[in-house]
Amino acid sequence: MDLSELLAESRRRAALWESLRDPSSPPHIGILEDNTAEYLFWLGAAALTRSVLVGINSTYRGAELGRLVDHTDCQLIVTNERLHALIDQAPHGVAADRTLDVNSADYLERLAAAGAGHDIGGELAQEDDLFLLIFTSGSTNFPKAVRCTQGRFARTGTHVAGSRTRRR
Repeated sequence: MDLSELLAESRRRAALWESLRDPSSPPHIGILEDNTAEYLFWLGAAALTRSVLVGINSTYRGAELGRLVDHTDCQLIVTNERLHALIDQAPHGVAADRTLDVNSADYLERLAAAGAGHDIGGELAQEDDLFLLIFTSGSTNFPKAVRCTQGRFARTGTHVAGSRTRRR
């Protein structure tokens, strides 16, 4: 995958997200997905729309998983065929039609209907915009969400890219 494909696919998901997004609620997208290209595309969609991607940990089950989803005000959940049952078995406030299974025909139809993608000409993300909520292990209590801003993510990416270049 090259950068142009990453951007194109992220823009398509951003357009899908914008078609589903409730502007009166926090722009939080829960993701319960393996380390796949879909995960990257949704990271890009969140960045393009100044939204927050909430990493839902697949080690949680039932009420704990539902509490995590509700605690972070997710208004959409993106998952896959293998992990979808975890969402279905967890009591949470996200409607079933707002849970996207990336392996389903419905998902592909929704992506197709979203068109070529989100217009990236809007307001640019700011350094202090919240971008990711990543949960700790919760070894002593309910896990805490680590808040990662756009700026922190960019600085970390720049550092990692630089360290890979220096090692060669």
